[in-house]
Amino acid sequence: MRRSTFDLTGLTRKQIQAKAASLHHRESIRSRIAELMQQRSLRTGIDADWVLSQAVQVFEEAQKGDDPKLALETLKVIGKHVDVQAFKERVEVNTIDHAAILEERIAAADKLRKQLN
Repeated sequence: MRRSTFDLTGLTRKQIQAKAASLHHRESIRSRIAELMQQRSLRTGIDADWVLSQAVQVFEEAQKGDDPKLALETLKVIGKHVDVQAFKERVEVNTIDHAAILEERIAAADKLRKQLN
């Protein structure tokens, strides 16, 4: 018979979540998490820039393939990536005119919305 974590610890879910939150506030824990995330990024070759570039490629392919729904969903992913700052680490990117690219993407999104409506 398999026992749950709650049974083994004698704590409730709420107590475990509170303990996890308090541990996460410790600098040593946050540093170790960042270190492990960096190691994973180096090991897999996947980082914030890679994810963003893949999303941009999917967006561009969806536009070429005339798939407005996929293009719009991919554009949402790109927006969430930049807006929500899903990745804590920030890597300096090449000196590309991101404002111009963003303006193009916004114009494309507006065009897609008009096509879908």
